[in-house]
Amino acid sequence: MRLALFTNSYHPMINGVVTNVDLIRYGTEVAGNDVMVFTAKHKKAEVEKNVERFPSFVWPPAKHYPVPIGFSPSVKRQLCEFAPDIIHVHHPFVLGKVALKYAKATKTPIVMTFHTEYDIFVGYVPIPESWAKRLCNRIVRKYCNQLDHIITPAASKEVLLHGYGVTTPVTVVPNGINLEDYKISAATKRAFLQRHGLVGKKLAMYIGRISDEKNLEFLLQSWRIARRDTDAHLVIVGEGPMLEAYKNLAEWLGLNDCVTFTGPISYAEIPVAFSCARAATLCMLYETLPTTCLEAQAAGVPAAVLPAVWSNDFYPMNPGTSIFAEPTPESYAKVLLSLLQDDGLHATMRAACLESVVKYDLQNILRQITEVYQLAKKEGGRA
Repeated sequence: MRLALFTNSYHPMINGVVTNVDLIRYGTEVAGNDVMVFTAKHKKAEVEKNVERFPSFVWPPAKHYPVPIGFSPSVKRQLCEFAPDIIHVHHPFVLGKVALKYAKATKTPIVMTFHTEYDIFVGYVPIPESWAKRLCNRIVRKYCNQLDHIITPAASKEVLLHGYGVTTPVTVVPNGINLEDYKISAATKRAFLQRHGLVGKKLAMYIGRISDEKNLEFLLQSWRIARRDTDAHLVIVGEGPMLEAYKNLAEWLGLNDCVTFTGPISYAEIPVAFSCARAATLCMLYETLPTTCLEAQAAGVPAAVLPAVWSNDFYPMNPGTSIFAEPTPESYAKVLLSLLQDDGLHATMRAACLESVVKYDLQNILRQITEVYQLAKKEGGRA
């Protein structure tokens, strides 16, 4: 099988979509198949085999995300020479349209993973929000109805797509994780803690994009209450447009002595970072199935979460791996403190995490994705 993966974001960026693309690429290649990734140029990207990059530009409101320009004769030539048997896109916009055009012209089956509710990002577009949301959802519906099959990691998003008016077949396939990456030695963990000045601390950890939609202001407000445990320390890992603003907020709240912003770390360090933590802080309200849920579980780290569509999708199917808080800083702080201070509770929940995450192992998820590819081939012709 020759698989073409289209994604608007890829290395050196670190986010859930990049992680998902990487895992599919890795697992498919290990199985003996050929994979090529088509993505946007990034000024810090290294040359990678079987990765083709379209020209891109920087959109100031989202400067951490280079925007690809879907035109490149040389990249198109590489795509045609590769002649994929299946196309898997990860965004309905920009390169998703390039992939769809090629699929139509060549009758190649095309699948998309619906990762997120795109209308939550309309604040980056300089038109009234209500207009932008309607336009966004209309574009998503039109695009999805030209595909052969859709994957989404959460059942609620299948309902959402049908609500948009999408008629293309949808299959729920959770995100996967390579559990082999989470066999971390004590020496490796100790080196991470020493590098960031965290030795001897009980760590609550957030790993992800530093942006408004991740609800990190709520997290910092909660941490101001939870900080009465003098050994506790909040670690915020990642980069994004709100990094400096949240650093300033932490300083204003008087949290500099108990909050560390590490900045971005490599993907290989994420298992190490989570393995050093005692609690995962997942207070996002708008997600599909964030990869960080699985990363925390694979490291045996229970999560403090808020009631939301995504958390109600995921955690009831993984009992004992999280504690829900009320959507107030006081309640969230209380949950964090219980995870940080109660050794018996933590041990029980750690065991539940390690048991529950097995069903998300990469090989199991790849089998499900491969089944979708086979369905798309049978359903071919919609594009």
